[in-house]
Amino acid sequence: MTDEREKSRTVLIVDDTPENIDILKGVLKDEYIIKAATRGSKALEIARTTPVDLILLDIMMPEMDGYEVCRALKADEVTKKIPVIFVTALQETGDETNGFEAGAVDYITKPINAAVVQARVRTQLALKEAQAAVEEWIPISRSGCYRAVRPSAKRLRRLCPRKSVLRGCTGIYRQWSCCRAPSN
Repeated sequence: MTDEREKSRTVLIVDDTPENIDILKGVLKDEYIIKAATRGSKALEIARTTPVDLILLDIMMPEMDGYEVCRALKADEVTKKIPVIFVTALQETGDETNGFEAGAVDYITKPINAAVVQARVRTQLALKEAQAAVEEWIPISRSGCYRAVRPSAKRLRRLCPRKSVLRGCTGIYRQWSCCRAPSN
């Protein structure tokens, strides 16, 4: 069963073949809000103007390929933190390497496996939320450390259902828990 937090997340699917968009939409529509684009330029426009939590991006597209789209997303202050997962028929190691070098966080080959797509999307969204929670921990000054850490640690426990991710993140919390607010 999908909780409200998952259903409020938006996934942008970018592929020049509408049938491929329909397949991915069918896999994810029950859990996420789906946006779609058949051109790279349209994907950039959507990502810049609407809240997007994750992008599933084809590589082989006319006009602007997926590598170019990904590089443009990562170069833009508004879109640079949106995780990009390539979904493509390209299966060579060099293609996958190029995808990661362009800024992608994952790479899925076609034909897709629905369970794999769901798991990777879920994982990348959880990592994005955990990263946002960790970024809140950065104190403005050492004296503000305690106040910055305490609320974020509680939020992080709620956001990280997987124990391995939580252990790593709470390790950071423990490291910073030695900070104390200045006594009056």
